[in-house]
Amino acid sequence: MVAESRRCPVDLNQGFVAVSPESVSADAWLPEGYQTVAIHEFVGVKGLLPDLVARFAKFAARPDWRRLRRAILRRGRPGHRFFCDVDRECAKEFVRLASGSGLLNPDAFRFSASGVYVGPNALVSKEAAHFLTGDWLELFAAIQVERVQADGPPPLGRVTICRPWSPGVHLCEFDVLVRSGRSVLAVVEAKSSRGGFNKEALKLAEEMGIPPERRILLRATSSGVCVRPDSTLVGISSFSDYLRRVVSNAGGCGSLMAH
Repeated sequence: MVAESRRCPVDLNQGFVAVSPESVSADAWLPEGYQTVAIHEFVGVKGLLPDLVARFAKFAARPDWRRLRRAILRRGRPGHRFFCDVDRECAKEFVRLASGSGLLNPDAFRFSASGVYVGPNALVSKEAAHFLTGDWLELFAAIQVERVQADGPPPLGRVTICRPWSPGVHLCEFDVLVRSGRSVLAVVEAKSSRGGFNKEALKLAEEMGIPPERRILLRATSSGVCVRPDSTLVGISSFSDYLRRVVSNAGGCGSLMAH
């Protein structure tokens, strides 16, 4: 059953945007014949409220988001500004939102037809720098999807967990087998020469009382976890702690027990 679920054709690499449950329906970018089962709220945000993060989530879909982020972090030398070639309206909206949230100094930015100039005093605090650098790695979003199917065997689905500011840089991506309604068969199965991450995950699975036949295959590497060879690997400092957060956070959105 697990092997069959891993052949699920849903590809959340295409057009994935981290969203909050209140902000948007993800169905628009799903392949034909699939629908969103649940959009799980952001979890484990260090020093930032989830609703604040949700407001910034849409910028992750912009191809020039990373350039803008780098420009703000590099800033300019005293008396100089660092130029960033990004979409002007997108940059203006981001600066307005970030300034209103107490993260950026609006006076440090000058906008031109071709981009934005970032001054040396753009960041207002160390927390603002953490927001942009991603030092708070516990920010993730999870979307659970299932195939629309009136009868027959249980539908297949996939869960993707990624950094909202980098759509396509996935921390984890793995297929699931939907048992019924919104319930998902869970956690992980050891499959690694190193075994470090998986040992912790298996221990958690045993603590949760999840039998082997209900565990989803997840590959672990020295630099992160993924199930696709072409995925970008990102490290996770405390895998079991991350697992606990995801599982506890899924309580009101169906039974998502992943990692």
